[in-house]
Amino acid sequence: MKIQTWHIPIPEKVSFEEIKKQLLGKGFISVVDEAGKIFRKYTEPFKITIPFPFVTIPSSDLLSSQDGNALCYTELVKESEETQRLDLIVISEDELVASQLLTDCESAFGEQKLIKGTSQEAQIAKRLKKELKQSTHGRMLSDPEFISSLEVLCDSSIREQFHSFVETFGDSAISGAIIEEIFPKVKRLKKSEVRRLINDERLFSKQFSIGCNRCGTSHLTFPTNEEAQESLNHSISRKCFRCGENALDVIETFKLREAFLKGLTQGLWLEYLVHQVVQPLSIFSIAGVVLENFEMDVVSLTAENVILFECKDTSFGERDFWMSVPKAQALNANTLWIVTTEPLHENVKRIIEGQKRQVRFEIFITEGLVDQHSITSNISQKLEQVQNSLLRHLFTRESELYRLLPTLRRSFLTRPTGHL
Repeated sequence: MKIQTWHIPIPEKVSFEEIKKQLLGKGFISVVDEAGKIFRKYTEPFKITIPFPFVTIPSSDLLSSQDGNALCYTELVKESEETQRLDLIVISEDELVASQLLTDCESAFGEQKLIKGTSQEAQIAKRLKKELKQSTHGRMLSDPEFISSLEVLCDSSIREQFHSFVETFGDSAISGAIIEEIFPKVKRLKKSEVRRLINDERLFSKQFSIGCNRCGTSHLTFPTNEEAQESLNHSISRKCFRCGENALDVIETFKLREAFLKGLTQGLWLEYLVHQVVQPLSIFSIAGVVLENFEMDVVSLTAENVILFECKDTSFGERDFWMSVPKAQALNANTLWIVTTEPLHENVKRIIEGQKRQVRFEIFITEGLVDQHSITSNISQKLEQVQNSLLRHLFTRESELYRLLPTLRRSFLTRPTGHL
């Protein structure tokens, strides 16, 4: 079940009943009104009066599209005597149906345009945009060249290959021949697969070096083959300072791009991936920000919940947790979400469980997942739980409509034969 939240300004002092009439005129069906009619149709023959079990609220209703493939919770929110907003929460599995329902809502009010998020979410987003400042990581995460490297790193097999590469060579320029010789030994890759990696411009920059054909050491680097060859011709000796062999020549060398290296060694690929997952489901989201000298990985506003994601491409320890708590408090977050590629130690889990009873925010954990699909699936499923909590809050706060949802999800509205 997917939920989208919107609001639309209603500048005139209009009652909810008038707004509801406009929406019903566009073909919407009031679930509560129709359910009440059906209820009364079955009770009338018995000549008894039984109160309809669902409360009708004068400022809100649950509407259905004609085909029953989408629901729209509507609530009129007064901001002042002069201004009010209509919150629209669309519940559907079909994006096209949901989009059409929103278009119908918009057309009911003429020139006024729908605004993403409920009125409360708009206020929260305004606060976040004002308070949060982009960090150094944030600037990198918004750089198209850097993003291109991070997309490659979301592949766990590539990350594994290059972690061992960095452990061996660091950020040195290495000849393609040496890489082709070592990579298959370490990762059992075919030479064609290694060559594909070497030629991927998102990963490596190619240079021409005066280097050793025996040990692969790079001595001097030049942007073109011609410049490297000219320098070699003027060289007094061709002896390699590392292995002592007379084997200096112009060789193609490859060096890991800085963006790719930072994304790998600093775990920025994980921040990027989490942000990519939450962004479509968020009213507001940002990766790499600073608040009151706290660096935060990803901040999301989803279903009226401010969520702080703390990402770690290694083990998440006790110190990491104690540093994340004041961040969530400074952000006034509803949820602290720990995303780590390694399993949490039992001691850390015990500390977190103990804190859950003391802090004013929920704590979610995504642990021990390394591949893109598993991380994405885990976070998406939990975000649906966050969205469902918004429905429970809305429907139980004002009415008993939430009790209708299990039935509505299967069949939004079933009318008796011949009714109406």
